[in-house]
Amino acid sequence: MRQKIYRLVQPGAQSGKPADAYAIYWAVILLTTVGYGDVLATTFTGKLITILSALMGIAVIALPAGLITAGYLEELRNEKDDYDQEE
Repeated sequence: MRQKIYRLVQPGAQSGKPADAYAIYWAVILLTTVGYGDVLATTFTGKLITILSALMGIAVIALPAGLITAGYLEELRNEKDDYDQEE
């Protein structure tokens, strides 16, 4: 159904494979806010490496930062509760 709509909107379009790969690349770059659009990968291999790099960057930096912050906030709450109990 999606390809029929795509062909209707883009009459000269090929099958949905290249468009699907470009859509996945575009979505990952947009959601990870990696680039400004001034430099971008043009080959399939380049786009694949870019996608993997963007997702690994989130896994290595963003997720641990959230976990560390959650632990820090929990410790602050515990100290506040201990202080309130002393009074």
